Amino acid sequence: MRLLIALFAASSVFASYNMPMGVTPISHKIYDLHMLMFYACCIVGILTFSVMFYALLKHRKSLGVTPSKSSGNMTLEILWTVIPLIILLALAYPAALVMIEMQERKDADVNVLVRGIQWKWQYEYLDHGFSLYSNLDTPMAQREGTEPKGKNYLLEVDEPLVVPIHKNIRFLFTSRDVNHSWWVPDFGFKVDCIPGYINEGWAYIEKPGTYRGQCTELCGILHGFMPVVVEAKTEEEYNKWLASKMDITLKKKENRVFTMDESMKLGKRVYTQHCQACHQENGMGMPPAIPAMVGGRITTGDVSGHIDVLLNGIKGSAMQSFADQLNDEEIAAVITYERNAWGNGDKEKYGPKAGGLIQPVLIERAREGKPLAEPTQVPMPDAKKEKKAMPAMIKDMKQPEVKPVAVKEKKVPAASEADDWSLDIAMKLGKSIYQRNCQACHQANGMGMPPVIPAMVGGKITTGPVEGHIHVLLHGIKGSAMQSFNWLTDQEIAAVVTYERNDWGNDNVDAYGEHAGGLVMPADVKSMREGN
Repeated sequence: MRLLIALFAASSVFASYNMPMGVTPISHKIYDLHMLMFYACCIVGILTFSVMFYALLKHRKSLGVTPSKSSGNMTLEILWTVIPLIILLALAYPAALVMIEMQERKDADVNVLVRGIQWKWQYEYLDHGFSLYSNLDTPMAQREGTEPKGKNYLLEVDEPLVVPIHKNIRFLFTSRDVNHSWWVPDFGFKVDCIPGYINEGWAYIEKPGTYRGQCTELCGILHGFMPVVVEAKTEEEYNKWLASKMDITLKKKENRVFTMDESMKLGKRVYTQHCQACHQENGMGMPPAIPAMVGGRITTGDVSGHIDVLLNGIKGSAMQSFADQLNDEEIAAVITYERNAWGNGDKEKYGPKAGGLIQPVLIERAREGKPLAEPTQVPMPDAKKEKKAMPAMIKDMKQPEVKPVAVKEKKVPAASEADDWSLDIAMKLGKSIYQRNCQACHQANGMGMPPVIPAMVGGKITTGPVEGHIHVLLHGIKGSAMQSFNWLTDQEIAAVVTYERNDWGNDNVDAYGEHAGGLVMPADVKSMREGN
């Protein structure tokens, strides 16, 4: 009895380290081929080591054996070349049969297009005309280590791929952005997803269950957060699931009106699933590549620009379109959440356009290209007219120019009222603008992130001639992360330049020379903007 228990335990341990048998006919054949080669290697290994140990023991020096003086043996040389070749040819035949069967085309009962996207999967049911997106569903607390890891850590999704058993399923694989690779060990195949190409794979699943895998191509920073989950159901259960999905997809929902509480709860869930990985739970992003949501121009500016970013993405950046990934209710909810979380709804700080409750009907109108019918909204302007007034990093967005409202907030006098423009006013306004637009890269202490982001403290720009400092703000620095800020007003640029030239000890004339410090006038900025 103890022997049987020991054998069972040994077999369980062996199975946990061995290749899985899988749930498809082809996975069974791959497993059988794997075991055939494993046993062949074991036999060859036993024979080889047996001969070697026999020779060592039989001809050891302690037995008084005289070493052979032979310089070679042609027969042995031929034998240990021919025998391995015969073994390889014998194994190649069944391997070739399995590989041929893997490429065999059948009559498909179900056709699914699998599209890899950084960092999620899109499954399009070609026979029924609808698709779904599958995102990692492991809680952020587990990823950050503040909660114990679950049983299926990093291998759980919000929307699994659902397929029927005992049906020929044809998978077509491609990618929207970079190379991905779709792998489910229990199916017995791994197929690359390459932009612009369609690869093919087949599965005939024999029993219901949940089968997990992941992307096996290094597809970017969140490669490890791209799991694959497939739910195989009986035909009856699959048809019920399909009917419910088709009903949701085809039935036109009436536009319901959300309360702020409902919208914030749904928006937080959508943000966690789709946005949090890049923009972070606290909305601070990963500047300069991924901008912060907190006090951002998009999240506190015109709602039309915010909606446009969600529907169309930002060309040339990591911000993709969510138009076909989220429905109107989800987009309205996540915009509401982003515009009210982290203090973004503070109208005294960010102006009258901050915050607000966005309803799904507004997203529906935006999809149809209609003007947004909310009193605080304006139709999206022509991108060509706005292109010059936008920072280089978002030139391709079709959104209106959104200017910070700090001037109104601080009640700073107009540029013409030079008598009221003082160093104290400029420093207060400049600090506010710096915190909102510059601090993410150059840091609160002005130390930057060298060598990519230079320090403001004692810098050549911040302590050199003021004309060069203004020029950088107006035109940016080509080939660097420093964009143009010519969308700021003359007062705002004058204020932030003044702040940068007087904070952190930059006004020390003894240390930095005659150009250090000083009060920059809005008229100076206006003059340079006009090319004088």
